[in-house]
Amino acid sequence: MTADSTNKKKLLELAWRKFFIYDHNALRHQKRHFQTILLILLLNVIGTILVVLKSSLSDHLIKSIFNYYNQFIELTVLLIPVTSAFLYAVINRFSPGNKWMHLRSSAEEIRSAIFRYRTKVNLSDKKTTANKNETELANTLKSISNKLMETQVNASALYPSKTNLSQHSLTYLTTKEYITRRIDDQLLFYSKRTVRLEQQIKWLYLLIYFLGGLGTILAAIKFQLWIAVTTSISAALLTWLELNQTENNLIIFNQTSEELITIKCWWESLTEKQKEEPRNILRLIGSTEDALKGERSSWLRNTRFALSDISSLQRDKEHSNQASSPSEIQDARVS
Repeated sequence: MTADSTNKKKLLELAWRKFFIYDHNALRHQKRHFQTILLILLLNVIGTILVVLKSSLSDHLIKSIFNYYNQFIELTVLLIPVTSAFLYAVINRFSPGNKWMHLRSSAEEIRSAIFRYRTKVNLSDKKTTANKNETELANTLKSISNKLMETQVNASALYPSKTNLSQHSLTYLTTKEYITRRIDDQLLFYSKRTVRLEQQIKWLYLLIYFLGGLGTILAAIKFQLWIAVTTSISAALLTWLELNQTENNLIIFNQTSEELITIKCWWESLTEKQKEEPRNILRLIGSTEDALKGERSSWLRNTRFALSDISSLQRDKEHSNQASSPSEIQDARVS
């Protein structure tokens, strides 16, 4: 193996290592972000249940019998808003959602640059062209890293990834291999993810509709007080769908999947001689990476929108606490 080939493999290995680090830390911040959001939504529902429960027991003789539990409910009702405020402060201070968004975007940009390099390097055996490809990849990695370090990620540790780098990741790709490892793998990802997103949307909306019907039944049998609970659960489910951008992501993935299929159909329509022409190979790579870049841009826009909704979620929580105070629930019960 020549020194030039060794340097090329080292460059590819460094690029993959950087991708794995960004990918690993993106998953870490994503998990932390959604765990915190889920806990906040659960606290909202639990708080509503406890307030309703406390109010429903207030006029019963068994209140004196369960005085201990009544005191526990009162203490918990007081602690839940404090805990929620603490979690909101954690999100605002450490911004795991923003860090996840920037790291995921940077990781996918690096992956795109790697696939461009691994396929384009075979277009010519000229040394000048090869050197140009290496320089282009190195400059792209530098640009991505510099841009990332201008975000909130610069105030967070980048934990090392334990992912093992396979040898086939360091090889150059033919157009057939590019289609298999880039287009087909991405189509498989979209296929699995869209099925999961569709199922999630279907079952969550069915549950929301069920809760709406249950609220109507509760009103009919004079249990209006408990409608606040069904409403709270429905609101939490809708908020979860909104913050996850579930429907928007399903649309984006379907659209990008169709774009990739169209690109693949165009390529298969070419003759073998046309498939060897550099301009067609460059078009294949450029069209594919541009389609995936468009998907990333749409995902970034939707994620920014979802993250901005967290502040409105906090305002809604404060309003909900006021609206679901024991006195107002008691008034609703009497009316």
